[in-house]
Amino acid sequence: MENQELTFKAHKTYAKTLQETLLPLTNKALGYLRDAQEEEELPGFRNYTDQYSNRVLTAIGQQLGILSRLHWHVGRETFATEFIRRGGQAAVLQKLMDHAKISTTMKYVHVDDDMKRQAIAHLNALDAQQ
Repeated sequence: MENQELTFKAHKTYAKTLQETLLPLTNKALGYLRDAQEEEELPGFRNYTDQYSNRVLTAIGQQLGILSRLHWHVGRETFATEFIRRGGQAAVLQKLMDHAKISTTMKYVHVDDDMKRQAIAHLNALDAQQ
């Protein structure tokens, strides 16, 4: 990790070759990484299987009374939606998520009514400047 960037090889079960991925990290993400390093005395995060992560998330959801099904993909969906909500570009999101097709990336983005309202308000503000 250097200059707030993490370079890694994602272990995708369907990939024929592992490609190196560069991921710029936000200050919040760096804080999570530092906390994990201090708590676990590891250079990074633990590498859990998807199934283990899903079991832990399900247990947490049950303890908190969350009715929707929690799974590890929820984090990717949340990141994608928030990235777009905060003005991120879909093409950049595609690269961050390491997708070959933009259509795959957009399956993770959930546009809600507030996002639509914000987009129209932005257009109105641009029109008012002319």
